[in-house]
Amino acid sequence: MSEYLVLLLTSENCGHCISNRGDGILNNGKILASSEFFKKLVDATINNGIELLNIHFSNMSASVDSVKDVSKYYINEGKVFQEKYSNNEGKVKTEVYQEQGTGNKRIFSGNIKEHNEQVQWQTFLDNKISSKINLYGYFFPCFLITTRQEWKKSVANREEQFLAIANAGYTIRDKHGIIQLEKNPKSISARNKDIFELIKELESDKEKFKCHKDYHEESPKEEESPKEEVKKPISNNGYIIKGFDDY
Repeated sequence: MSEYLVLLLTSENCGHCISNRGDGILNNGKILASSEFFKKLVDATINNGIELLNIHFSNMSASVDSVKDVSKYYINEGKVFQEKYSNNEGKVKTEVYQEQGTGNKRIFSGNIKEHNEQVQWQTFLDNKISSKINLYGYFFPCFLITTRQEWKKSVANREEQFLAIANAGYTIRDKHGIIQLEKNPKSISARNKDIFELIKELESDKEKFKCHKDYHEESPKEEESPKEEVKKPISNNGYIIKGFDDY
């Protein structure tokens, strides 16, 4: 399995998203929802193991609260599968589609449960989507490549940032230390890469997995006089990842 995770950010009221994604259902006739497109992504990786998450927003703010649905694409026994999660009256509705020729077959539809309780949509978002995703919301559709470790770290701690490289534009760390996609149309024009080539370049280390520009200067630390060590009680506030369909 590749260490990288591909995020596809799409939005309502986005003409390019409508024409290239449609409703997002597997093999709906749109390129970004086709099984062939996902297989090409997989083929671009060294060990043919990568997952794609399509995070679809209701508007272009790209905030967690504006997430309309999330789809996870993967291959099992040579077939492409899509797990689509959406808000059904405050609960998580799950639909699972399997590639069938040039079409699809829906093999499951219903609300998901954990410990015999229906999972709340907000719980799903809190446990699956980084609160910092809006820092990369600028153009749509947008491909982001991050690592599984970066993504899980940011999901587990909502104050934690994550590093991602977009298919266009530059990832920067601003003077305040915030990592984000540079919100500048000139950047999009200056750097625009094919997503398949970007995956290959990251895995071969031709493209470095780091900020393209770093404007952050850490303040020099003042020397402190030695202090008596004070033992603090051990905190036991560990984050527990929910058990339902963990990415």
